Amino acid sequence: MLPDLPSLKQDIEQALYRYFQTQLNLRLGFFGEVPKYIIHECDRTRTLRADGTIDESKLKQASAELSLKSGEIPELTIKERKAKLNDMADQMAGQISKQLFGTLNEVLEKAGQVTDQKGKPLDAEAVFTVLETIELDFDETGKHKNLSIVVPPALAPKAKKVFEQIESDPILQKRHEEIMIRKRMEWRAREASRKLVG
Repeated sequence: MLPDLPSLKQDIEQALYRYFQTQLNLRLGFFGEVPKYIIHECDRTRTLRADGTIDESKLKQASAELSLKSGEIPELTIKERKAKLNDMADQMAGQISKQLFGTLNEVLEKAGQVTDQKGKPLDAEAVFTVLETIELDFDETGKHKNLSIVVPPALAPKAKKVFEQIESDPILQKRHEEIMIRKRMEWRAREASRKLVG
């Protein structure tokens, strides 16, 4: 009879769980980089914003299912186990992304932070309009940080062309730089007032 080796089983279980978490975060894209917190025994969250407003939202469930027959488990190779965990990560990431984008859309609509192209194609002007409406942070060297632009897969080639156009056209480059200078000045003013208050 072979020994049970419970500590080895536990190590393997933890390694597979870490693999699953990594795969889930990779599939979540920039949402995977957002800090996560464990919330015990509640059914809603409350967000207190800098302007004093409070948003409350109910927790939403995301789940994935894996079915195995007990006889299959000992026979599964690591590659097969990873493939099953990848399928679960795909299921969960799809649900989480859909819920997060839905919540984000609701919050941005309420805050008046939505730019509607009204059926017009994506262009440099739309990018500049979005940059004008958002708050940006910068590092000590003056480079913007934490700026992610998310587009649906079907729009990715067009978005790439628009950003290449902004980088290569001197008039668009100048306009972009003017916006970034203004945003940098706004950031400095925010930082200065924060230091004065604190």
